[in-house]
Amino acid sequence: MPRLLVVHHTASPALQAMLAAVIAGARDPELENIDLAVTPALAATVPVAVTGPAGKDVERQCYELGATVAANLG
Repeated sequence: MPRLLVVHHTASPALQAMLAAVIAGARDPELENIDLAVTPALAATVPVAVTGPAGKDVERQCYELGATVAANLG
């Protein structure tokens, strides 16, 4: 089973919304068998960073990022 690791630093409501969108995209019902692991950056043991481009609909871009990454894992 593919695993998607999302390491985050959500110090503001805007960043929390971006994280929620990435998680929602990765858990899209059309995707199956994705082991999603979400961990705060300060607790992470792997140096991973995921950033998304700024835009007028960043939350939607984050959702699509999560869905795209998860879909390509399998």
